[in-house]
Amino acid sequence: MRSRVQRQKRKKMHITLNGLICVVLVLIFIAAGKIMWGDSNQASTDNRHNLTKSESEQRNQQNNDTTISKDKEIELKNQDKKLRENKKTKEQQEAKRIQKDSEEQATKKQKVEKDREEQKAKEAKEEREKHNSQDEEKVTGPGSSKPIGTSQTGPHTSSYVKDSVDWNEKVKAIQMATGLGVNMNIWRIENGGGPQKSVGKVSPDGEDSWMYVVNLEWVDQKGWKVTSVSKQNR
Repeated sequence: MRSRVQRQKRKKMHITLNGLICVVLVLIFIAAGKIMWGDSNQASTDNRHNLTKSESEQRNQQNNDTTISKDKEIELKNQDKKLRENKKTKEQQEAKRIQKDSEEQATKKQKVEKDREEQKAKEAKEEREKHNSQDEEKVTGPGSSKPIGTSQTGPHTSSYVKDSVDWNEKVKAIQMATGLGVNMNIWRIENGGGPQKSVGKVSPDGEDSWMYVVNLEWVDQKGWKVTSVSKQNR
């Protein structure tokens, strides 16, 4: 009987030990599972973290690339703008240079024309002075001429009627004194300061810048006498 009870006790003990062993094994399995699950979760978390980090880096890289692209675009636009401005500046400078050259050429041309005109005027003046000098040799002084004679008789009355006898004799005396002959332009013949004195103002045909001034005096029975010849500007 005693032996039977002991066997039952040993059996219960074995059952208890086996249960405890099962419990320990279960606990071990649970712990191992937690460890494995935790590692798996950690790995998944790490993977997600790594993936998130990679995506963030990729976005940052894309943002950086976009920023660089925009910066390059802005730089290219600025370079293009600068090139256009430089081109415009060069065109303006070239236009100013052309205008300046044109103005200088116009000024030179005007100066050449002015110098030419001044030279012509100088030559014309010299020619007139030469002509005047030659004519002055013909000018007579007071009392240097003789009366030209007359067809008039009786008391003399000076006449200023054109083509009258007295008028024609005055013209003849002037022609002889100046040497102009019939090639003479008569500006006027007028009283010379007395009843028997006259003055004639004449020029060569085609000349209107100067004239001879011829003073005449009547000599009874002998006609008109030239007392002086001078030249004046008109």
